[in-house]
Amino acid sequence: MEGKKQYTYSPDNLNHPLGVAVDRDDNIYVLGFFSHNIHQLSPDGCILQVITTGVPQNPRAICFDNIRDTFIITNYSEKTKLHIYQLK
Repeated sequence: MEGKKQYTYSPDNLNHPLGVAVDRDDNIYVLGFFSHNIHQLSPDGCILQVITTGVPQNPRAICFDNIRDTFIITNYSEKTKLHIYQLK
């Protein structure tokens, strides 16, 4: 791996981070598998918010649709469902 590490993010309320995605504004979203939350970070690594409302149990993967301004989440326990959220 080349380049310089920019920052490390390791808060207490992020347990077993799995999925990571970036939106069109370069904000970073990290799924907490065991903490059942989504951490939204600014491009420089500052916490913007921790989303807990409506997050499925054991979120596993996240993907952004920058055209529709939505993100899609899969989770471990509901293997046949996709959760689609509109950004506000």
